[in-house]
Amino acid sequence: MTDKNSLPPSWGPPIHSHQFVLWQEGDKGPTDQPTFLQGHGLATGSPEVSEAITYTRTKLINGRLVPVMQTLRGAIEMAVAYDIGIPSALWTPVMIASYQGCIKTFFLQYLCPDDEEFAHWIILENGALTPAIESNDLIVAEETGEAITHTSTITVERRLWGWNLAYRPVYAAGGTIVLNGVAFLGEDCPGCESNLGKGLIAVGGDATAAPTVVVTDDRFTSVTTPTVAVPLDVAYCTYAEGPVQLVATGDAADPSLATAAEVWRSIDGGENFVVCPNIDIVVYKFVKVGDDILAIGVTTTGAAAVWIARDGGGTFVNLPSANLPASEALLSGAYDEGTLKVYFGGAAGTLLAGRLSSTGLNVSDITANLGGTPTTITEVVVLGKGNLVVVGAVGIVKESWDSAANWLVIPFPTTDDITCAAGNKYRLVIGADILAYERSFLTKNLIQVVTLEEGEVLTGSITDIAINEPDVEGNFNRIAVVTDAGEVALGLPRYPAA
Repeated sequence: MTDKNSLPPSWGPPIHSHQFVLWQEGDKGPTDQPTFLQGHGLATGSPEVSEAITYTRTKLINGRLVPVMQTLRGAIEMAVAYDIGIPSALWTPVMIASYQGCIKTFFLQYLCPDDEEFAHWIILENGALTPAIESNDLIVAEETGEAITHTSTITVERRLWGWNLAYRPVYAAGGTIVLNGVAFLGEDCPGCESNLGKGLIAVGGDATAAPTVVVTDDRFTSVTTPTVAVPLDVAYCTYAEGPVQLVATGDAADPSLATAAEVWRSIDGGENFVVCPNIDIVVYKFVKVGDDILAIGVTTTGAAAVWIARDGGGTFVNLPSANLPASEALLSGAYDEGTLKVYFGGAAGTLLAGRLSSTGLNVSDITANLGGTPTTITEVVVLGKGNLVVVGAVGIVKESWDSAANWLVIPFPTTDDITCAAGNKYRLVIGADILAYERSFLTKNLIQVVTLEEGEVLTGSITDIAINEPDVEGNFNRIAVVTDAGEVALGLPRYPAA
């Protein structure tokens, strides 16, 4: 890294040859409105890259059993160091943060207003700043002509790239099949960790044949359809992490029939499924809580239910709690690893919060904090520590930054019922009717429609959304949606083609 006292006299355009402007996260964190850092400059450093986490499994290819490496998590940048130039001795937000020893996330916005296809932003995540020091020589920011008098070094955990999204249908299940769940899988190819987002599982059914389970490792160029459950059942949701995939099924005509409610598990990448013993609730959502997996839904009597597996989904047992609703299904749930709290949303608008303990699940009803809406909570999404979003009926979106104590209504473009949502602290994607919506830095933290590629349409309403984890290049721009018309649509960054 260049010594701060021997910086070049001209601080060139930061990050490649494009023109960017620099922003710092808002007071509430990365999901808050960012602060514009006018006149600041940034010099690029070298990243440290981790190894990909992989494992080997056996796969039948052309009649032969072949060992195939699968990527659980692609290689990621562990740390990147930058020099930031501060334009004056005034107390700018960066200078204040540097003296306070704060950890801040920074954003670089690409300025190209006439070319929306290439719109993107770079996220410098969790940057630790050194105290700003005065430069010995005069440095002039090339783009603005402002004098840079102080410098600080930012060491960030990783660098992510956010691109403008577009999506297109890639698969149709056919007939009258409804797809209810989708999840990204690991990768079935050596060396593909820099291009994740190819493997997916989608589940549903048509209430006549056996539930539909479709698995692909090449974005539906080819698919396998493993058998689960029995005719007249449908699959309600799915879960995937590493070699483990879970599918929850139940009777389509009467979900309360415990004899038809089952959870199926695969440990070979979705090629074969076996039924998990004992569970007798209809599961509408799987939630990862540390090393455990929660299955949430409804019992035969219509009561809310939460079961837990502590062995990767092999065996589920009832997780007792005195405060679960007696006559309301739980449709959604999410875990905040920063606060160790788990949240549940119900079909009648109940919102629960609590923690796991050695004796069970301790939850409290915090519905009153929401102020009466939404009347149905279809999804709870944790974006960051203490920051969560609930969505539901008639286009209601609410957000909290203080672990669900207080809520703000987030404007949504329509009053359509919101059926699903997924996201992280940098992007929130919502499904309502036949459209997907996005909130991100590029949308100025407003919720806007995600563009379908030219000439493409969805005929069914979106029922579930999945969003991928960042790959080695920091790309977290892939989404997958499924519809009640049996469609799978895959969202990719418009540029570069992924």
